Amino acid sequence: MKWFDLGGVRMLDIDGTHPYVAAHVHVLGRYLDAPFSDGALVGFPTPENVVVCPLDGVNPGFALATLEGLVWHRVDNGAKAISRQVFW
Repeated sequence: MKWFDLGGVRMLDIDGTHPYVAAHVHVLGRYLDAPFSDGALVGFPTPENVVVCPLDGVNPGFALATLEGLVWHRVDNGAKAISRQVFW
């Protein structure tokens, strides 16, 4: 798990070597250091990767476009791709 900045948008990568990484979406409060009252965007590009973007303090449209670009890149270049969709 690591935080990173992509184009001014703060994101969290949750990775693992097992196919159940996506289950972490049910306990995001453990990983996010803010109350994320505006929600979060979440992408599931591969079985071993979840990308989360808390929306507090960021333009939702810009965050969506940024996260979509990352998710699409990982789907196109990763093994066992799941989905290009981003969820709120």
